[in-house]
Amino acid sequence: MNKGFLYLLVFIFGIFVSSELFAQDKSEHTIYMKNGSIIRGEIIKINPKEIRIKTKNGSIVVVKFKEVNSIKEGVKTSEEELVKPPSKLKKNYSQEGYFKHSIGIGSYALSITNNHPYYENDNLGGFAFFGTSAFTHNIALRYGFFFLKHNDYSEIDNNGFEMQVLFGNNFDLVGFKIYGGIGFFSETWEYYYVSQDFSGFQLSGGLGYNWKRIALEYWFSIRQADDYEAFIEDTVGESMEMAAVSGCLLLSFRF
Repeated sequence: MNKGFLYLLVFIFGIFVSSELFAQDKSEHTIYMKNGSIIRGEIIKINPKEIRIKTKNGSIVVVKFKEVNSIKEGVKTSEEELVKPPSKLKKNYSQEGYFKHSIGIGSYALSITNNHPYYENDNLGGFAFFGTSAFTHNIALRYGFFFLKHNDYSEIDNNGFEMQVLFGNNFDLVGFKIYGGIGFFSETWEYYYVSQDFSGFQLSGGLGYNWKRIALEYWFSIRQADDYEAFIEDTVGESMEMAAVSGCLLLSFRF
């Protein structure tokens, strides 16, 4: 084969490969931010802290990696959509699993222990309804009602409600979430025609996973036990230290 012709083929092949690599390097990406904005352009730098994007007009945009919801390659986004405020992007975010509210039903348990050598601990179980509203990606409000029966004395009912402010991550998006919270509880124990009210503060911790429309989570709460201790002291005339812990496994619908 003529060497000149061979060199020509190699040259043409090199141009073709280079053009393909150049096209891949310059591919366009669409970056969906957690605040609802959308950025389109060429990613020129990416690391665990930030992403640098070169837009069509040549400007460089720098965003924090933790503020990015998702990145898609080659997604065609109209110029009109790029300038829409977050409130008009609800449909797009719904497709990605962006929902601020949920309501669900779960299994709820309460355990009250004491340090007295002769008195039994109280364990109750039942069901609960809870709703959650996310103010931001990291802050949410949870509220609900529970309906319990004593495990050893079925004549004892315990109905109440609780509310908590939660601090964590991923309250409004698909994925794992872990959080802590602070709030209060209020409940009424009933035994035939006798009733007694208890209330106090509580600290909580939990984790779960959000799918697009369904969420599953478990949390536990450490309750303030002052009211329980005061009731025992008033009833039997003895003081004792008590601890109260509640827990809930909740399945929710997101909307």
